[in-house]
Amino acid sequence: MSSTVSRFVVMLALVAVVCASGCCAGYVSHVLDYPSTAAMSISSTGNILVDAGPSQGVPHAMLWILDKPIIDLRDNVAAMDMNERTQIVGSTRYPNDRAHAFLFDPSTSAMTDLSVPGERWSEAWTINDGGVVGGHFSMDDRTSPAFVWSENDGRTVIDAFGGEFTDIYDINESGQVVGTGGMGEFMAHGFVWSKGSAVTEIGDLGAGWSYAKAINNDGTVVGYSGIDMDRQGMFLWDSSGGMRCVLEFPRTVELDMYTINESNVVVGSMTDTRALDPMSHAFVWTPENGLTILGVGAAIDVNNTGQIVGVSYGRAILWQPEPVPEPSSLLALAALLAPAGLVLRRRKA
Repeated sequence: MSSTVSRFVVMLALVAVVCASGCCAGYVSHVLDYPSTAAMSISSTGNILVDAGPSQGVPHAMLWILDKPIIDLRDNVAAMDMNERTQIVGSTRYPNDRAHAFLFDPSTSAMTDLSVPGERWSEAWTINDGGVVGGHFSMDDRTSPAFVWSENDGRTVIDAFGGEFTDIYDINESGQVVGTGGMGEFMAHGFVWSKGSAVTEIGDLGAGWSYAKAINNDGTVVGYSGIDMDRQGMFLWDSSGGMRCVLEFPRTVELDMYTINESNVVVGSMTDTRALDPMSHAFVWTPENGLTILGVGAAIDVNNTGQIVGVSYGRAILWQPEPVPEPSSLLALAALLAPAGLVLRRRKA
C-alpha cells in the first residue's frame, strides 16, 4: 500500500471515530428521525427536500423545516432536486414500472410528466429557479442522452459526444448546464452547455477522463478527473482559467461532488475502497480551510449560508455551521480558563 493511500486510510479511520455521530468540529448536526430518508436539497431559507424510501410506506417526497412538523409533498416519487420556488424534480413510476421524469409544483399541486412517447425511461436530476430542468432518458435501453426542459422550449436533447451516455448533473441560474458524456467510466468527458451554444469539453487532469458534477452562478465548475494510473483529483474549472486540481486522492478512493455554492464551497462523498470496512464519508471543501470530513454518509447540497444536507446512517441530516467566536469572546474564554490551567500546573508541580 502506498504512503498516500496509507495516510488516507488512517485519516478516514480517525474521522470515523471522532465523527461517528454524524457531527464534526465546526458543525452541529440535526438528524431527521425517519429511517430510509435522504436530504436532497436545501433552499436559501432552510427548506429541505427529503426523499423517503419504501420503508416509509411508498416512496415519497417530504419538506423538512427545522423544528417544524414534516410536510408530505407527493407519493410514489423519487425526489432529486428542489428550487427556491419549492418546485421538485425526480422520477415517478407508472403501471409499466418504467421511470418517468417529472416536475411537481406544491403551490398548485400541478404534476408535469416530462417524458415523451416511445421512451423507455427518463429521470430528472436538477432544476434551477427559472424552472429549467435537466435529466437523461433512453429510447432503446442501450444509449441514454441527456435533456434540458423548460415550459417555453420543451425538451432539448443533448448527445454530448455520441457515446453510450450523456448525463446532466447541474444547471445554474443562467441556464449553463454541466455533465459528462462518453462510452464508459474511464472514457468519460466533462462538458458545459448552454442554450444556443455547442457542447464545450472542459478537459482533464492528465489521464484522459473527467466528470463535471456541479456549477455555480459564476460559472465555476467542480468535478473530478484522473491524473495518472495511481492518482485522481478534484478540480475547479472556469472559462477564463481552465481546470486546476485543488485536492488529490489515490485512485482507490471513490469520489463524488454534488454541489458548489457561490463561495466555491463544495460538498460530496468519498469512499476508500481499500479500507477493511469501506464506508462513504460526507465532506465539505472550502478554499480557505480545505477538506473537512463531516462523518459517515454523503453531503448532497449546500446553500449560500453554508448549511449542508445529506444522509448519514440511512437518515436525512442537516449540518449547521457553528458561529465563529468573536475575538473578544475568545479572550474572555481564555481569561476564564486561565485559573484552571494555573491550578492544574500547580498540582502537577
